[in-house]
Amino acid sequence: MSSQFRTVVSSAVKPVVKVLVICMAGQGLKRAGKFTKETRTGITQILITLLIPSFLFMKLLHSFSAENLYNWWSMPTFVAWNACCGFVMGTLLLRFAGPERIQGQQGLVLACCTVGNMGMLPLSLADAACNPDLEKFAGREG
Repeated sequence: MSSQFRTVVSSAVKPVVKVLVICMAGQGLKRAGKFTKETRTGITQILITLLIPSFLFMKLLHSFSAENLYNWWSMPTFVAWNACCGFVMGTLLLRFAGPERIQGQQGLVLACCTVGNMGMLPLSLADAACNPDLEKFAGREG
């Protein structure tokens, strides 16, 4: 096996293993009775509103430069393409569902279809784009 292949595989496996370890620790604490439902809800809210955006900002901050902006053209392009496809699907849904079924909710349906399927895509893209081991493999100079 080549070293580039091992670098790519290890870079793909490391984040998954980290998430699995955290999930197993949380499940163990739940079974031990340390996490109540209210505690889990609070931790989830903190994670979603504070930690994930902070992590994304910090990952991008360390590797962002004007030269990298040219190399990262694909990220905003694919996110915009994803939003356009969601908007088209939402428009088709509104057209086929009929206006009498969704009275006054057209904007909400379009907004949910446009951004609803993005999930944590930007987080994984930022992690992949900011990985220094993959810069030479992707043809970028670090």
